[in-house]
Amino acid sequence: MRLYIARHGQAVSKSEHPDRPLSDEGTTEVNRVASFLARAGIRTSRVIHSEKVRAAQTGAIYANVIGGRCLIEEVPGLNPNDDPQQIADLMNSSHADTLIAGHLPHLGRLISLLVSGNDDGAMISLSTGTVVCLERNQIGDSWYMAWMIDPALLG
Repeated sequence: MRLYIARHGQAVSKSEHPDRPLSDEGTTEVNRVASFLARAGIRTSRVIHSEKVRAAQTGAIYANVIGGRCLIEEVPGLNPNDDPQQIADLMNSSHADTLIAGHLPHLGRLISLLVSGNDDGAMISLSTGTVVCLERNQIGDSWYMAWMIDPALLG
């Protein structure tokens, strides 16, 4: 199983819009990464996102570009300061390749928890629009980081 962990794209400021949707630049950066992943043959059967508009928009872009007719849903436990254990448990019991669209510090803590078993500190920093791919080992009892794509790498 592969787990794609995507930080939402750049959002507008709260003063521009209280819901902080994706900015034009944020939409562009997420589309650029999603298109790159599609060209690389990456597909997912499920996209989950937080209740925040910017994460929902990010998830929708990925669902459209690499998900085909995948399931897309809002899932509790993905907000910035939520405990990552709930999502770790969900992913540990899943067998479907999944993309999570969410926020820091939650995503950093989730990656740390899945890879090292400890969520005390983030082991990785994610700029907006970055995607990290985790893979579960053959036995299914642990995760490792397979790769990471930052939109800045794509020009």
